[in-house]
Amino acid sequence: MKFKYDLHVHTKELSACARLTIEEIIDEYIKAGYAGLVITDYFRKGYFRKCKKEVYL
Repeated sequence: MKFKYDLHVHTKELSACARLTIEEIIDEYIKAGYAGLVITDYFRKGYFRKCKKEVYL
């Protein structure tokens, strides 16, 4: 069985290069059949309050 992972993903909340929120990213990766992803944003105080959706695959 093959698994798809993206090991370098930025979110709109913290990265100027990103266009999607964490919730939008999770939804799109699920639709695309990914098994997981790694959020590589730079840590900033208050970041985790913005990540309201939890997904366990």
